[in-house]
Amino acid sequence: TSWYIWKNNACSLDTISWSGDWISYSVIKTPFDAATYLSWLWIITERNTPSEYMVQSLVLRQELIWIALKLKKITLSENYTCQNIFSDISQSKPNEWVCRAAETALMNGIITKNKFFNPRSNVTISEALAMVFSALELPEKPYDWKTNYFYPGIEEWQKSVLISSRNYWMIDSTNIDPNLPVNRWAVFMMITKALGK
Repeated sequence: TSWYIWKNNACSLDTISWSGDWISYSVIKTPFDAATYLSWLWIITERNTPSEYMVQSLVLRQELIWIALKLKKITLSENYTCQNIFSDISQSKPNEWVCRAAETALMNGIITKNKFFNPRSNVTISEALAMVFSALELPEKPYDWKTNYFYPGIEEWQKSVLISSRNYWMIDSTNIDPNLPVNRWAVFMMITKALGK
């Protein structure tokens, strides 16, 4: 399916092509396609070359919270005073925006309350999927335990998020280790698939 894009202040119908300063899609096939699409939606910062998106880099919790807030169309208040809900972040630690982002995400149901936020910890596959689900307010899709296989020893909430993610085509299989850290490539593809691309 083709979709409309803006180029030179005009709307036109196009399919996948790369020409100078624009790209359009009928299907997103690469991490760069996904990153470019998400930058057009103001979900991530636009970069000039594929290498600048650093798609192989692991995603930090503070980075994914920022992305999740943008997915939910929430703008952070400039005048926010940190409530110190999480003991490892404050108004200025690790930087000036993490506390307001984490607490805003908590207040909007994107994450759940814990003692620590762990802003510089890597996000796991199941955490990333759960945050994307919460940010986009996707309804959970029912599942049949008999037709799905899971990595041994995972928790029930992880099974649920894996099945729903599989049903939205955000992942290809439920038989993955949901506790592995996730990279930007995977997150960009998860989000674009959740958005129906």
